[in-house]
Amino acid sequence: MDYSRPPWFQFMVAPATRHRLFVPERVRELLNSPSGKFYVILGSRGEPYPLVIRLRESSHQWRCFIEDGWTNFLNSNEIKNGDVVEMFYCGRHYFRALVYRKGREFKGENEVEEKDSSSDDELTQIEKDPPIFNATFTVPYIRAERLYVPVNFAREFVNGFPEYSHVQLVVKYKVWDALLKITYDHTHNIKKCIVKSVVKQMIFWENIQPGQKMIATCSFMFLS
Repeated sequence: MDYSRPPWFQFMVAPATRHRLFVPERVRELLNSPSGKFYVILGSRGEPYPLVIRLRESSHQWRCFIEDGWTNFLNSNEIKNGDVVEMFYCGRHYFRALVYRKGREFKGENEVEEKDSSSDDELTQIEKDPPIFNATFTVPYIRAERLYVPVNFAREFVNGFPEYSHVQLVVKYKVWDALLKITYDHTHNIKKCIVKSVVKQMIFWENIQPGQKMIATCSFMFLS
């Protein structure tokens, strides 16, 4: 598997992501095939749940979605709206899922456990702290008609992504397909990271007001 492309993505469970889940292009390119039967395992030793990934036409482009079996996986493991899920593609049609609830890893069966600090060395930084940032819409922010990703967050979790990547903006049941634009300097460090494309239309049609909150991961942004 080509590890020069990040083999993981994160999202927050919401009504719009309970029935099917968009797979970012950088992960889709690592799949053995862009459609077919896959499996997802919760944690490291969970039961494998079958999934079906399909190519669908969305916004005049072919995109990859996890569909059949996804809702069953969420419901069977009591994964709720508001939980953050990290999906890591392990190769050979298998995904590993880590679930975070209120900043702590969720083990399932109504149980939220603190991490065992003795095993921290065995975890990558991304597993210790789910990559999330929060933002509040202000008047200048709304007028800018784009969403800014903090540079320190981008350098830690988005470095190495292509100059343009597809992301999704989720507002309750509505999903807006957008574009993440990354600007690198001459040393290939990120100097700017913004979400553009449909932001203006989303702000207008969703009637985004100053004071509204946004929670974001590397591939999805959720507005409350």
